[in-house]
Amino acid sequence: MNEKTNPVESFDRAAEHYSLVEKYVQSVGDKIEEAMGKENFQSEIFVRQFDFVLQIILLKVITADGEADWSEIFAIKNIPQHGDITEYLNANMQDKISWESFAGADIQRLAAFSSMLDTSLDNILANFMESVAFVDVNGETKERVFIEIANGVDKIATAVAGVDGLIEGSERFRIYESIISILRKKYDEAVELLFQKSQPGKA
Repeated sequence: MNEKTNPVESFDRAAEHYSLVEKYVQSVGDKIEEAMGKENFQSEIFVRQFDFVLQIILLKVITADGEADWSEIFAIKNIPQHGDITEYLNANMQDKISWESFAGADIQRLAAFSSMLDTSLDNILANFMESVAFVDVNGETKERVFIEIANGVDKIATAVAGVDGLIEGSERFRIYESIISILRKKYDEAVELLFQKSQPGKA
């Protein structure tokens, strides 16, 4: 079911949700850093990885139908405060991209972007979720941290989907699908990997 939205209110709502999740991720990162030591873990890198993960998921959600609205691209670019996925990608590839290149790109170009984003997301999200799986410190549990982050991504994505004036039913489904098939899957893999490493005789 499609829902008409107020673009300005949707942008502001996305920014508000991001601010809350950012503070939570920062607090979790600070606790991990305190437990592991700054030489082994840096909270600022953890928060930057969250921004990268968020931007990739949002890009995949809004481009899955073969088009990208500039208002949505603008929100994805400007709401996160600690990382810019295009800068990360451009540092690791020959063909440079910009945020503007997403808007107005044809379906073939967006398909190529999506494939590129999949590769980057797999690596960044694996590292991010390994840190989440480590959490059982200072009153936090890994499952609670995952749920808080997943709920935050859901709220941000839903708000961003409305900055073009319309949230499509298909966008709501893609947001849910991304959280289940991407975030949850990587989290479960990270927890399992940590468990295996904790067993005697396991690498």
